[in-house]
Formats: sequence, C-alpha cells, structure tokens
Amino acid sequence: MPNLMYSFSARTGTKETISGLIPAKSLNLAHHRIKKIGLTHVILKLDVMQSIAELFGAKPNPRQLSMFFRVVGQRLQNGEGRLQSALEQAQTFLIDGRIKSMVAIFHACLDEGQDLNTAMLQSGFDEREAMVVKALSDGAERGQAFLSLAEEVEAREQLQRRFGAMLRTPKFVGGFAYLMLPGYVFFIAPKTAAFLQQMGNQIKVSPAITNFYQVMGTLSANPVAFFIGYFLLAIGFVTLVRSKWFFRQLERISMLRDISEKRDHIALWHSFALMYRGGIPQGDALRTLSRTVSRPDTRRALIVSAKRLGSGSDEVSAISTVGFPQWAVAGFRGAKLSGDLADGLLRFSKTLREDLMFAIENLAFYVNNGSIVFMGFIVALVFLVTIYPMTAPILSNL
Repeated sequence: MPNLMYSFSARTGTKETISGLIPAKSLNLAHHRIKKIGLTHVILKLDVMQSIAELFGAKPNPRQLSMFFRVVGQRLQNGEGRLQSALEQAQTFLIDGRIKSMVAIFHACLDEGQDLNTAMLQSGFDEREAMVVKALSDGAERGQAFLSLAEEVEAREQLQRRFGAMLRTPKFVGGFAYLMLPGYVFFIAPKTAAFLQQMGNQIKVSPAITNFYQVMGTLSANPVAFFIGYFLLAIGFVTLVRSKWFFRQLERISMLRDISEKRDHIALWHSFALMYRGGIPQGDALRTLSRTVSRPDTRRALIVSAKRLGSGSDEVSAISTVGFPQWAVAGFRGAKLSGDLADGLLRFSKTLREDLMFAIENLAFYVNNGSIVFMGFIVALVFLVTIYPMTAPILSNL
C-alpha cells in the first residue's frame, strides 16, 4: 500500500508547536512516527490533495532542496551559529510544503537530543544524504557536507531537466496520436465512410480500405467498449514502460545502458568520496550506497565489494571483477593512484557528469528525429485511409 500524506501539529519538549506533513501508510503509523520523534500533543489529519500527489510520485522540489542545503552549508561554513539556528532560519524562506515539514521535523529531532544521522532519517531525508552529513559532522566540514549535497541536487536537477526536454517532443507526438484516435473513430471515419458509400461505383476502393472502415464502423457503434479499451490501452502502455521486461529490452541498446549506468555512478562516487573523506568505514559506506542506487547490478556490485573489504581486500581489488563497468573500475583506480582517493573520485564524478550530458545530447538527436518520423507516419496513414481513396480516382482522370 502506498504512503498517504497527513498534516500534523505537535509540541516539542521545549513547548514549541510545529506543524507540517508526514508520509505514512495509515493514521496510526503516522501518529507512531511523530511520537517516536519525541513530540507530544499530536493532532493529525489526512491531507487529501497531498496524498493524491504522493500517489502520483510527488517529490520535494529539487531547487528548494538545493537552496536549503546551500544556505545551511554557507551559514555553518561561515560560523554563523549552530545547525539548529540554521534550520530555524531556513524555514523562513522555504515554500515547498514537503521540504518545510522535513526541516521542521529535523529541527525538532535535534532539539529532542537525537544524533544528526537519526534526525535526518526521521525527518525524511535520503539515507545517503544523512550519511554524508554524518561523515563530515564537525565545524566547517559539516557546512561543506551541506554544500556538497546542494551541488549534487543541482546537478541531478539539471540532468532531469535535460531528460524532460529530450522527452518533450515524443510525449507531444504520442499524446497527439492518442487524443486524435477518438476524434478519428467517431467523427472523421464515419463521414469518410458515408462519402465513399454515396459515391458507390464511381470510386473504386481497395478491399483493405473497405475492411478498415468496417472496423471503424464497429468501434463507433460500440462507444462503451471502445472507451474501455481506449483507457486500458493507456494503462497497459504505462505498465509496460515501467515493467522490468521493458527495462531489460532498453538495456540491449548500448547508448541507453551507458546513460543509465552513468546516472547511477555519478551520485555513487560523489557520495563515497565525501564519506571516505569523513572517515566512514568504506564497507559501511558501500552498504549504505547500495540501498540508494537504482540499478540492480550496481547494487549487487556494491554489496560484493563491501564483503571483499570486510575480508581484507584493498579498495581497488574490492571493486574489480564484481560487476562494475570497466570505465568505473578504471576511474576508481586512477583516483586511488592520484594519491588522494576522495579528490580523485570527486573529479571522476564530475567527468562522468560531463560525459552523461554529451550522451544525452546524442540521444536527444535520435529521439527527436524518431518522433518526427513517427509523426510523418501518422500523417501518411491518415492520408492513405482518408484523403487518398477520395482523390485517387479524380487524379487518375486528369
């Protein structure tokens, strides 16, 4: 069962009242989560609109999240007060309700005496983000952790914008074709079929066109069945696109597999570098990161690497021959040989991001051209079954 969103108000140990949103599968679980933080006088109510947004995959606004990380990081790095003070100030400029709630709970958890890592996890931040802040948890280093997270969120949001721009044309073409279908079945096809029938023997229509309009006539005569099938077609398409089978088919295309792998490894090695610099045991870092990556093969490779490190292998041996792409192993080895593994991995992550941008531009070229070809196919098909049967006899007599 997916999470629902509940709005709440509660009182901290210092008698301060806070309010916000909290995701949970039920009212009881939401109440338990808030009580676990240490808050009292809890008032909970289901937020219908936010719950609907949650069902459709709503996430915290990345620009707001990046702004939060950057402002907090700069304040801490400049020595402007404690983390709690920075969190309190952050709530004055945040607009996104989800992030504002996360920050309010984060602040309350710290006031209740919870450690930094637990407080971030309780408030809904990503486990990897919490581990990065935990790794760099002292003085200005803590500020650098938040600044690094801001940079990572900004880079991720830039990639998402590139993907969104790339998919804009195919989405428009696919949406146009899908929305055009009912109009064609119930308005254009019946009028075209009636015209051809009125012309009788004056126009010779091929058997294929005749069969086509018989099918259109059957569909238009059964609107309920048509629209049930019409909506099931959309649901089936979305289900297919999100299925593991479809993902495996995409993986057969080397360009798409390369893009997917690089998206995983950019955040992976950036976060590992920060954890390594902060003194987090490498095995613990890899196990934590294995829960945050999206690709199953990357997850398996991280788990095996963590086991190898636990058995005494050095870093390079631990990540070799476990399933990572060869360019990832080469990049890690180069970072290790540079003399500073953390800095080397940060540079490697930046290089991967540049490579990914270039790969996306190449993919966008093929996607846009493919969309244009598909649109041309639709226009040609409509012409062949609608305009051509009516105009061909006339044109042949000219």
